[in-house]
Amino acid sequence: MFILVFTKGLLTAMGLIVAIGAQNTFVLSQGLRREHHWLVASVCTFFDLLFILLGVLGLATFLQSLPWLVALLQYVGAAYLLYLAWQAAKRVKDLHGLSALPERRLSRKKALMTALAVTLANPQVFLETAFIIGTLAGDQGPAKWAFAVGAMTTSLLWFYGLSLLASRLAPLLARPRAWQCIDAFTAVLMTALALSLVL
Repeated sequence: MFILVFTKGLLTAMGLIVAIGAQNTFVLSQGLRREHHWLVASVCTFFDLLFILLGVLGLATFLQSLPWLVALLQYVGAAYLLYLAWQAAKRVKDLHGLSALPERRLSRKKALMTALAVTLANPQVFLETAFIIGTLAGDQGPAKWAFAVGAMTTSLLWFYGLSLLASRLAPLLARPRAWQCIDAFTAVLMTALALSLVL
């Protein structure tokens, strides 16, 4: 049971996290440059774990006492997931791949501030972790922590893995086909998750 729910949390978070966005683009660009990439990965990972924890601990419990709010958030979350699926599906047709990275180097402070900005000033990050993952974890009942640990594992592996392997992945990620495959997977998974929230 633990392994099954853990895997579900792992895959759910993977579908949410790997989508191209401001946060992943910044983590990847810093990793490709080997420029404060561990700091950037640490900031993104820390807040992902914090938001997931808040979602499972506080928000899930709070939402259970307000069934009308649960229903509302489920539909809002489903609509958001369908929007992400639609965006990902549109990107499948994009033949540009990863956009060229700017050459300007960032100071440690600037890299930290940018990492905080693309994380804390990005409603997508909070909605995906605290609301969507928190709500889905709450649906698992006593196994919610297995789901949460699976989601947290994805965050750890993704951000640090992306930073570590960025230089090796650069030739692959420069190919449009790689991002087309990622976006196709994201579109299918986001649609399935949206349906699971409302059905």
